[in-house]
Amino acid sequence: MKIDIVVEKKNDADMLRSSLPSGGLSGVRFFASDGRISGASLSRNLLVKEGGFVFLLLPSSASKDEFEVSHCLLKNVANPDRFEVMPLDSERLASRVLEVSKRGR
Repeated sequence: MKIDIVVEKKNDADMLRSSLPSGGLSGVRFFASDGRISGASLSRNLLVKEGGFVFLLLPSSASKDEFEVSHCLLKNVANPDRFEVMPLDSERLASRVLEVSKRGR
């Protein structure tokens, strides 16, 4: 199953890429919005145009409202079983990516 991970900054993507186990995760792609577009908009575009599963990782400084708005935006274009909005946490992400990849096989 194709899995896309959207973060705010390229440094975050590099850190997460190095922290995920490499075996069996060939379908994982990383995207950084880098201020050009919101992470929620980038995630929405990926869901609509490419399908698969999308993780939108927001920084720990994001407010509860930012999480809710991002979730609502994505829920308007995809079933909640095709995306997850969560805080930037490499350990939690690693376990969730493994769960989603096993589910998609």
